[in-house]
Amino acid sequence: DGEIQYVDMLRRHMMDGIVMCAHTSHPGDYWTSIHRPIVAFDRVLGDGISSIGSDHEQGGRLIAQMLIRNGTKHVVMIGGPRDQFFDLAARGEVEEGPFDLGKTTFPTVRYYLTLEQELTSAGVKYEYVEAGEVMDFAGYHRAVSNALDKVTIDGVDAVVSSDIGASFCVREALGRGISIPDELQIVAYDGTYLTDLAGMKLTAVAQDFSAIAQSAADHIVQAIANEEVAAANASRKNIPKPFEPNVLIPMTLVPGDTTR
Repeated sequence: DGEIQYVDMLRRHMMDGIVMCAHTSHPGDYWTSIHRPIVAFDRVLGDGISSIGSDHEQGGRLIAQMLIRNGTKHVVMIGGPRDQFFDLAARGEVEEGPFDLGKTTFPTVRYYLTLEQELTSAGVKYEYVEAGEVMDFAGYHRAVSNALDKVTIDGVDAVVSSDIGASFCVREALGRGISIPDELQIVAYDGTYLTDLAGMKLTAVAQDFSAIAQSAADHIVQAIANEEVAAANASRKNIPKPFEPNVLIPMTLVPGDTTR
């Protein structure tokens, strides 16, 4: 409902554009039918709408290469509900079947998939443990506890999660007397201020937030300018300045005390 209200404001020219960074259940043609300036952040809203975000496939490779190099044997990935990987199929917009990147509006799942593929190819055991939604701290705490139960039972020796999940993991492991990084390596994904909650310096694959923000700002300003030029020159058939439809910002591996 909130989306509908803002889009209605956009249609009525009460604002100039939208940078969309929330999950949406609206189909792609809902957004493209607006014909007004929209830029998506870490979302795929439909053909013709620019998407700005990190290079999550690169992020997954950075984690996999480091863990493989460190001799990791069994990795647990803790993340959100797995069914979000198939949101387009669930809405009937694409056919159901094996997961691929064309079945989701969430570019972030590219790092899950890339990590899984790289580790599997290297013979490293990998499993995915579902937590709750992003701010469901209780759900993350349960998922972390379940993962750490497997350290002595199943030989889990690495956990990869969001900043909040990785921070929970460090605190829980230290409370259980699990040695970090000798017995358990922990990698955070995002590199936000939430890594400070861990109590020790987390190894993180960090997004370049300044570059993302600058790119999103540049694109929405250009989209608004294009709209104004097109309206002013409709009869002259002038072509507005084009801009990149999709921008991937490189990620950086920031070493910490939680990996070998």
